[in-house]
Amino acid sequence: MTTDGWLIHEGLRFRDLDHDGVLAPYEDWRLPVETRVEDLLTRIDAAADGFVPIERIEQPASRVLAQKFELGLFDDPWPPPD
Repeated sequence: MTTDGWLIHEGLRFRDLDHDGVLAPYEDWRLPVETRVEDLLTRIDAAADGFVPIERIEQPASRVLAQKFELGLFDDPWPPPD
């Protein structure tokens, strides 16, 4: 189910980054980062092979990066060691 850019799946909320109404592995925050990255890279490879328009990859990737920027995740990428 999609609600204003969000997916409701098993009672949990997920950003519908590609706006397709389906929870993709890279949108599922419960999965390990490696699994999410692998899924996104597979989608990028499909775009490079011409199976998926590159815009279909760039738009959700841009939204993910914008959200991370808004959260301040790029403010201090290499904090000094303790």
